[in-house]
Amino acid sequence: MKAKGTFLTSILLTAIWAFSFGQKGVEDGSQWGHGEDSINCLKNYSLYREYARLNNYKDAYPFWTVCFNECPLASKNLYIDGARMFKDRIEKETNPEKQQALIDSLMLIYDQRIKYFPKDEGRVLGYKGLDLLRYQRDNLDVIETANGFLKKSIQFSQHNSSAAVLATFMTSSITLFRYERMPADRVVEDYALVSEVLDKAIARDPDERDLALVKNNVDQNFAACGAANCEALIGLFGPQYETNKTNGEFLKKVTDLLDNTGCKDSELYRKTAESLHKLEPTAKSACELARLFKEINQFDKSIQYYNQAIELETDPKERSRYYVELGDITFREKNDLPRAKQYAMKSAEEDPTNGVAYLLAGNIIASAKNCGENELEKKALYWLAVDYFVRAKQADPSLEETANQYIKTYSQHFPDIETIFFHGYKEGDAYTIECWINETTRVRTR
Repeated sequence: MKAKGTFLTSILLTAIWAFSFGQKGVEDGSQWGHGEDSINCLKNYSLYREYARLNNYKDAYPFWTVCFNECPLASKNLYIDGARMFKDRIEKETNPEKQQALIDSLMLIYDQRIKYFPKDEGRVLGYKGLDLLRYQRDNLDVIETANGFLKKSIQFSQHNSSAAVLATFMTSSITLFRYERMPADRVVEDYALVSEVLDKAIARDPDERDLALVKNNVDQNFAACGAANCEALIGLFGPQYETNKTNGEFLKKVTDLLDNTGCKDSELYRKTAESLHKLEPTAKSACELARLFKEINQFDKSIQYYNQAIELETDPKERSRYYVELGDITFREKNDLPRAKQYAMKSAEEDPTNGVAYLLAGNIIASAKNCGENELEKKALYWLAVDYFVRAKQADPSLEETANQYIKTYSQHFPDIETIFFHGYKEGDAYTIECWINETTRVRTR
């Protein structure tokens, strides 16, 4: 019994001795450690902090090193100050090999902060990516590594991501794409991630100018980089349309991207452009929609938007152009010649120098096959058509060649002298064309 008691006493004394001697924080997971080691850590922490506050990193470094190695849970300041010290040394170092070693040490500081303060992982990964690119932006391997850090940072932090992280991540993705280190669909995926985060961040803090600026730059850079294609953009934004069809900012972004990527013939472009026009109707947007629906043979809808464009437009010259386009579609696609002629004349009224309006009127009249009951009445249409072609080149001399070609073509259909004589006319006589036209011309022969 005595031997057993002596043994237990020995164990107890050994434990007490070990505790009083100390244990480091890195060993027991405590903030400062225990015993003498905790006193040592507190002392070194106090000394390094005092020097660091004075930006005296040289004298702070030895004490900081003890804390970093022995009590890594002491404080986040250990890593914040450590990063500052090493960045200062990196920027002052001129030897490339030594500078690289310092960069590696800076990354180690960030890694250790993540290990001991895991709640900071998203933010610290952002610091890693930004600092790697700050010091090694010309190395594609480094850009690829930094891009990975930044993406993970955004995935962790979401709308709490900094503007710098979001902007730099997108820039690095585009750079990797341009050097064929990243496929186009990855760039689209990265853009989708950044856009979603930015939209949420801006919704939470609409007055934050940095976020709005980053969003604008990200949109512009993505649109210009060449990674986007119609299939990818439609796949990305198509599912978002229904919930955003009254969101003007979303609609403008999507229409701009689809336009810049050559996707204006897509259904998604038409839908977003129509929704945007409903929110912000302009003559220009109405005219664009009119042309879009004309291209897919939806002529009634096209006419509807041309009429809107005319109603909204304040510039007579623009209204004149819209009337010509409306007249052309009414003539060629709806075969409503009287109405088409009215539009051509309204175009000329709005802008008397618009010779195209007269060309249109001439072609409409020459196509009025149902007007006239005899040969002379039918051929008389060509006299009036040629009159309009002459007016076209007088209104706009740049159309002379085109007008002369029409004049040459349709003059060949004039009646011969026997026909006009048979009907009691001679060259130069006035002749009124009835039907729905009701205009007077002069008699001519071929």
